[in-house]
Formats: sequence, C-alpha cells, structure tokens
Amino acid sequence: GGGGGGGGGGGGVVRKERRKEPASSEIPYRFARELLEEKRSRRLDISKEELEEYIQSQYSDGRRATPLGSPGYVPQSALSTVPFDTSPPNLREVKEVIKTA
Repeated sequence: GGGGGGGGGGGGVVRKERRKEPASSEIPYRFARELLEEKRSRRLDISKEELEEYIQSQYSDGRRATPLGSPGYVPQSALSTVPFDTSPPNLREVKEVIKTA
C-alpha cells in the first residue's frame, strides 16, 4: 500500500505559492496618484518675470477681443416676424399654467 492522501508525493507540507498581484490591485488609489502626480523633486531656477512672460505667451490670446462670427456650416435662420415678448406674464397666463399643473 500507498501512503495517506494528498497525492503530492514527497510527504512534506505542500505550500501554495501566493501569486503576487500588481500594485494597482493592492492599493489602487495610491498607485494611480503616484502614476499621475507630478514629481516635485526639482527646483525651478528662473526669475518670476521670466515665468510670467512664459505663462503670458502660452496662455493668452491676442485676438480675444475679435468677434468670431458665424461658422459657414451653420444655416442662417430667417428673421422672426413676431417680436419676442419679454414682458412679465399677465394674470390669465399665470392661471393657465396653474390650471395645467
């Protein structure tokens, strides 16, 4: 006869190797933060004026005040023949809204 159960041979204790999961599944928020955040280990060695000049050149629009106009692919609508009523609602209109609500 053979030995007891287990069928692994060797007779010693068989350990299951625990598979090492990637860091993204262990601590997802820390992993994502470390992946996306900028490293702050360097010091910026320029003057404040140089920095402001660079930012101004990158993030300003010299043609900001110029109207854009209508794009060519949007059809022009016909002018309305009835003027838009901007007056406050009258009592009859208020009652109609209340009745339908």
